[in-house]
Amino acid sequence: MNKDTNNISFEVRDCLKKCGVSNRLIKNCTRKTRLLHDLNIYGDVAESLIEMLEKDHGVNILYFDFQKYFPEEFFGENLIGKILFRIVPFTIMIEKRKSKYNPLTLIQIENAIKNKFLT
Repeated sequence: MNKDTNNISFEVRDCLKKCGVSNRLIKNCTRKTRLLHDLNIYGDVAESLIEMLEKDHGVNILYFDFQKYFPEEFFGENLIGKILFRIVPFTIMIEKRKSKYNPLTLIQIENAIKNKFLT
């Protein structure tokens, strides 16, 4: 694991790559980078990343509350959401929705791999 406060570990880089994050984005990541808020990782991609931590790195995710950190998906959740998506500019709606969720940072992912536990 990397001790530098800005550089992310190889393991975290690998997880991001497997989730489809571009090398360009990964180069700009720091340990403070947030999955949802900075990288727009949510829904199925976020779920895959959490499952990858469990399967590939032996991280216990039993007490991880997914809904606390990520929405399932951004649009089409209900009729009101569909209407708002058409009326309100997409980026404004996303930013408002993101503020409801706690940040999950790359340092937290790195620590989960190291400690084998994610809460």
